[in-house]
Amino acid sequence: MTRFPVLAAVSGAALLAMLGAAHAGQEAPIEAALIACGIPAERVTSLTDAAVGTVEATITGEEPLPEEVLACAVRIEAEGGYGTHLRFDSVDMAGRSVELGEELEPLRVHHGGLRQLEMLGLREGLPLHDSASEPLAAFAARLETHCSVARPGTLIASADGRYLTLSAAALADPPAPEEFECLSAAAAGSNLWEQGIFFGFVADDAASAAE
Repeated sequence: MTRFPVLAAVSGAALLAMLGAAHAGQEAPIEAALIACGIPAERVTSLTDAAVGTVEATITGEEPLPEEVLACAVRIEAEGGYGTHLRFDSVDMAGRSVELGEELEPLRVHHGGLRQLEMLGLREGLPLHDSASEPLAAFAARLETHCSVARPGTLIASADGRYLTLSAAALADPPAPEEFECLSAAAAGSNLWEQGIFFGFVADDAASAAE
């Protein structure tokens, strides 16, 4: 797999929080964060749709941004979750941002899960996984407890220690939509992504063999 330069270490979430307050009444939080990355203020515009909870920021102009500045902007987009979108007038920069964003997709999924849990009122108390002391199946049961599943340990299974997926029992008798919504968000919002473990679907034979 092609590897790209390490992305800027600046935290988009922190920038959005701190600079949003610092620029109250001036730029929108995402505009302030992008400007802090080093993008000229006159090249940044944004549009917020509060009804659906999305933010779209546009970097205008064709002049290329330095790699570290573009990487900073892409990280801010990723930490915004699936509700934050970064657009470019420049086709070349748009293409490069996609390349940089591919490496940050796990981060975007993670923040998307946290955002969904926040909307559900279930972010507080989200369990974290200690891979050195807790089997993945046991952690899956704790996620189910967090989501108020009636019988924790029955809906999510670990497959090859690399994925969490619906158990064979859950495939036969699917969980309620609100349970599934919480479980998928909780798995994404937890620290599993740091270990390269994700929630998804596997083939039926693999699901049957899952723990």
